[in-house]
Amino acid sequence: RPDAMNVEGVADSDGFVVLSRSDYPGWRYWVDGKSAPPLRAFGSFPALSIPNGPFAVRARYRPGSLDAGPALTLAVLIASALYLYNRARRSVRAF
Repeated sequence: RPDAMNVEGVADSDGFVVLSRSDYPGWRYWVDGKSAPPLRAFGSFPALSIPNGPFAVRARYRPGSLDAGPALTLAVLIASALYLYNRARRSVRAF
């Protein structure tokens, strides 16, 4: 998948896994199920520290705009509904 990456293996000693793709904002990383901040390797590639023995690295792309977009849309819809409701109430005149 273009938005996820999994790497599993066995390391002879503590070391690093370097992923061969650019590290754009929005990528999150886990090593053995724990969140892991990436280091930089060769300028712009993410490098993750791995322990001796078996390891599992997971990377997932989920930019903040993906969460902010639906929230902003919902806020605009609610504000629009309230505006139209108040406008409709003002146009009704009591006798």
